[in-house]
Amino acid sequence: MEVASGVRSSLSFLTLQTHSPSHLQTLNNTSNLFFTSPKTRTRRSSCSLHYHAPASFHRASNFIINSSTSSSATTAEPAPASGAFSEVEMIKNKCLKWQWKGQYSINYFASSSDDDSSDNKGYPPLLLVHGFGASIPHWRRNIKTLSQNYTVYAIDLLGFGASDKPPGFSYTMETWAELILDFLEEVIKKPTVLIGNSVGSLACVIAASVSNQIQVKNL
Repeated sequence: MEVASGVRSSLSFLTLQTHSPSHLQTLNNTSNLFFTSPKTRTRRSSCSLHYHAPASFHRASNFIINSSTSSSATTAEPAPASGAFSEVEMIKNKCLKWQWKGQYSINYFASSSDDDSSDNKGYPPLLLVHGFGASIPHWRRNIKTLSQNYTVYAIDLLGFGASDKPPGFSYTMETWAELILDFLEEVIKKPTVLIGNSVGSLACVIAASVSNQIQVKNL
């Protein structure tokens, strides 16, 4: 009964066309009934629903709809963090192009330390293969961590990301597996550990099943 009474009081107040202090007091009393428990009504009754100017409720309503019109007493929400965007842009700016079969442009990323410490430690290079509907930036957090100890490659499969998307091309798992093996042979040129996500995982498994350990070191 208390909740139903609070809802009816709220709806009745919102239909009023004036903003007198008595109406604001009604809103305070109603909100305390509806949103707080009996133990906290007294403490919550002094919250920021009290406004001193007659038009203050109108200003508060505008803030809820459009924070750019809020009063100076209201703290603006902080802008979203841009770290994720800067990581994506950094990866995109470092991407390279490789011509597959002399006609298809394949986008890829290569990250390695200046002193080739991964080679000195005996670590094999890694190739990251994204899933369906994704692209190289899908791996941005993995690249940042893995590249501290490994030479990391990531590839946009044909038809995805910044790689070519030839119309009418027959996109199959076997085709993507062939693309992966050709990339290992022509670009990486070392036994490589394949790491895939979603359909990229299946493409890596097919590639490994038809290759030898000269190309694929592990999955």
